[in-house]
Amino acid sequence: MPLTLEKKVELLWDKLAITDLMHAFGRGLDLHDWALYQSTLCDELTVDFSRLTGNPPVQTTAADFAGFADAVLSPLTVHHQYSNANIKVNGDNATGKIYMVARHLNTDTGQWNTQYGWYENEFVRADGDYGWKISVLKHDFQWLAGVHDLIDMNSDAAQHALKNVFG
Repeated sequence: MPLTLEKKVELLWDKLAITDLMHAFGRGLDLHDWALYQSTLCDELTVDFSRLTGNPPVQTTAADFAGFADAVLSPLTVHHQYSNANIKVNGDNATGKIYMVARHLNTDTGQWNTQYGWYENEFVRADGDYGWKISVLKHDFQWLAGVHDLIDMNSDAAQHALKNVFG
């Protein structure tokens, strides 16, 4: 059965809102605006960064995960780009595969790396600036160019944040 014009507009609006949410997510990372970054996440969410951290998926809080991002990315200049958003909306829930290129630069040493891959996220309709929030954050980078250990996971701040999120 074909969608009505009203349903098409609603679907288009939801997909645009989720795309804007992902752009805000990236902007928060790039500007080291951890309040903005945290505002894109559900208060409690599932995080799967197993390809990056080697840890299994976990339930965590938006505050703890924003603290993790702060600890590992604040020492760097970062630039995130998102594209190829494939978003499926089902009522108040949605899924999306969003391609990403994440660049990281240590301005002190000039060393850099770039991650290529995508996010396979789940979203829920929620109050807030975008009308949606990320309920499952799955970071699935496919390959890395540049210095592989540029992100210092061994610093005291990173170790503390890793423990808060991944146990």
